[in-house]
Amino acid sequence: MANGGNIVPLLQGMWLMGGGSSESLLQSAATPVPSSATRPKPLRIAVDARYINDRLSGIGRYVLNALRGWIGSDNAGHTIHVLTHDPADLTARLGGDVVPLKLIHLPGSPRKLGNQWQLPRLFKELKIDVFHTADAFAPLATGTQTVITIHDLIPLVCTAEQSPALKTKYSWLWRLWLKRQCAAAACILTDSQHSVIDITRELGVAPERVKVIYPGVEVPRALAESRRQDLLAAEGVTRPFVLYVGRRDPYKNVEGLIRVFGRVAAAQSDLKLVIAGDRDPRFAGPEATAERLGLSDRVLFAGQVSDETLTAFYQSAGALVNLSSYEGFGLPVLEAMGMGCPVLSSDKASLPEVCGNAAILADPLDEARCAAELSKILAGGVEVTAMIRRGRDNVKRFEPAQQAAALLMAYESL
Repeated sequence: MANGGNIVPLLQGMWLMGGGSSESLLQSAATPVPSSATRPKPLRIAVDARYINDRLSGIGRYVLNALRGWIGSDNAGHTIHVLTHDPADLTARLGGDVVPLKLIHLPGSPRKLGNQWQLPRLFKELKIDVFHTADAFAPLATGTQTVITIHDLIPLVCTAEQSPALKTKYSWLWRLWLKRQCAAAACILTDSQHSVIDITRELGVAPERVKVIYPGVEVPRALAESRRQDLLAAEGVTRPFVLYVGRRDPYKNVEGLIRVFGRVAAAQSDLKLVIAGDRDPRFAGPEATAERLGLSDRVLFAGQVSDETLTAFYQSAGALVNLSSYEGFGLPVLEAMGMGCPVLSSDKASLPEVCGNAAILADPLDEARCAAELSKILAGGVEVTAMIRRGRDNVKRFEPAQQAAALLMAYESL
């Protein structure tokens, strides 16, 4: 769930507020808070949902699906305050009914420097017991128990492949900031066991301090045939096609995917590849690779698409392919499984943990084998049908209600 945004001014601000040295930045600035033995129950919880916006990232979906899990439940008597820059938009995204959530209008980015003093004042006013930030951007002094989620450490472990990214350019400062967040947090959450290993190794955090809570996956309803066809036509997509969903950073290995597609496409003249995800001007390699291989007319760079269009893609694709060298979780593979789309996945990082036995796993660097496995999936048959069925079962491990319940248990443990 690597994320964009101008974080450097914030990190530099934290550096100055800490006194300008690594030692001062790492010292805990959190004010004392009541222990779990003295804090009254039920809890008053604040969750920062300002990651939910028009360009919905993996972090935004993480928060959105947690909120979906809390709607319509008494949530063990806890009061959940949701910080949002647009209450009307969030209400619409949640189906028009947000009871029992309490939406708090709070404009601005969850990463802005002003949160350092604005949020503690708000928490004091609302008498918040627990604050959860889904991207490790908590105020240095919240006056409350803080829960942070570190989804992955891509800027620290994929440095050779992430050179244009700000978090990698300033990786030394990002590492210090994350260590500071971990030192101050009452609870550290992450998305996979693989990420626990990275957090332990890269940040020096004791493994027992990190809890794995799988993100929830909201499987959309299947579209009516006529609507599905209209959405595909609007994007210029014809079947058959192979689908990729996600960013185009080098660690995602989209260029390798295009080369694999080229091997398969040589024997299937009508096959196309659809690449859905934000067009990042820093990473132009995929277009260049498609052009160099003479595949420009067979690779569609769809860019950022609506949720409904993405559903049409999942529902229609012959396969979802993810040949990434690193993932902290891997949401698109699960979304595809939930829609009955067979998956060819990299066998690296968290992906085997997330896919279970419901995908074909392959070394992303073995492009010949990846091409052979993709051809098998596209050919169909009883094995593919069985894999699709296992995929639908696998997604049940990641229901939003389970994520929401696990988060409440983490808050209650403080």
